Amino acid sequence: MTQSTKKQQYSKYKLTHIDWIGEIPEDWGKWKISHLFKVDRWRVIDKTQISVDQNNDQIYPVFSSQTQNNWCLWYIETYDYDKDSITWTTDWANAGSVFYRQGKFNATNVCWILTMINKNQSYEYLTYCIRVAALNNRRVDILWYKLMSNEMASIRIPLPPLTEQQSIANYLDDKTTKIDEAISLKKNQIELLKEKRTAMINQAMTKWLDPNAEMIESGIEWIGKIPKGWEIKKLKRELKILTDFTANWSFADLAKNVNYLDDWYSRLVRLTDLRVNLENTGIYVDENAHNYLKKSELFWWEILIANVWAHAWFVCKMPKGKFKCTLWPNMYLLRFKDNIDNDFIYYSLISTYAHEQILLNATSTAQPKLNKDDVKDIIILVPKNVEQQRIVEYIGSKTSQIDQTITTVQHSIDLLLEYKQSLISHVVTGKVKVF
Repeated sequence: MTQSTKKQQYSKYKLTHIDWIGEIPEDWGKWKISHLFKVDRWRVIDKTQISVDQNNDQIYPVFSSQTQNNWCLWYIETYDYDKDSITWTTDWANAGSVFYRQGKFNATNVCWILTMINKNQSYEYLTYCIRVAALNNRRVDILWYKLMSNEMASIRIPLPPLTEQQSIANYLDDKTTKIDEAISLKKNQIELLKEKRTAMINQAMTKWLDPNAEMIESGIEWIGKIPKGWEIKKLKRELKILTDFTANWSFADLAKNVNYLDDWYSRLVRLTDLRVNLENTGIYVDENAHNYLKKSELFWWEILIANVWAHAWFVCKMPKGKFKCTLWPNMYLLRFKDNIDNDFIYYSLISTYAHEQILLNATSTAQPKLNKDDVKDIIILVPKNVEQQRIVEYIGSKTSQIDQTITTVQHSIDLLLEYKQSLISHVVTGKVKVF
């Protein structure tokens, strides 16, 4: 928060006895959301289905129905959003995400609608306030976050006088727009760095390191020429184990025998965790559950591939650490034979020629999904072991500086996001006065 913002406070405060709000200015009220909004859930009216990604900004088609697949809950109908309605997600990793739509959009049955009852309030202020309220009131339920309709309806939020509501909204519109613009520039910087990194890896993984190396036709049109002495293999020829969470037991049995904890014996590694290198708050299981999930126990440097939803081609390597881990659903664990370098396989799978194969398989059905056979059939280029090691060393030395720069830029993005959330929270709860 800026120094000028810190100095601006209201003259008198009162207790709300609500943990996430604390004190509010003396002339503010606190209202239940159900007293301000009608809570609606939209029902199935056709067979079209969609999935919204974790950032709520891309839409993907979904094939399976809820009756066919309990992990797929995305039915839609078209809903004409007006300027006095707010949507939030009830389930999955981004449950409690509140977003605004105006016009005709598809509404899923994990998205509920808040339609304003009392029009004599600032919709803009309430949107900011409900975003903070939702994130502070969602809960972890077995595998996912949840914020159901009755829970949302019962949340109490601070409500200043109408003139103050609009002033707060105008202030936050200005400040958050500037923060978002700064974040966007940094994200573009990261994308350019990633493109540079990918180009370097592609060169090493398909053309070797010697520009004068003898090249021969691969016999595969989309691969073209490859260095002489390299083999073309399907991934299954080098695989020792390809497994996942469901290899342990059925989901029904797993629900009975695995309890999820805030901190304990073994970390349950999720795609969300891997995308931030395990540098976030995790979910854990006790020793009995870890042993129960023995078939998907994880060790450092092992290769994982996400197999469903929008990230069904995300390939990663387990970060180094000192605690026990086991695998979350919706990812495959790959272990390879001793005659192939694990890091070489990792670089192969993140290179463009392999990534395009994974992407093609993942999007060949209406619901993005990778089957085990899709993974096994990925074609890779394999040189002799000594060459594999030289390639790995070369890529490691070239990418380390790029990765360090990406980490630095990403950290600055994280700080901006934290600042944005803190700013909104402090302003909508009256901790600072901005007009």
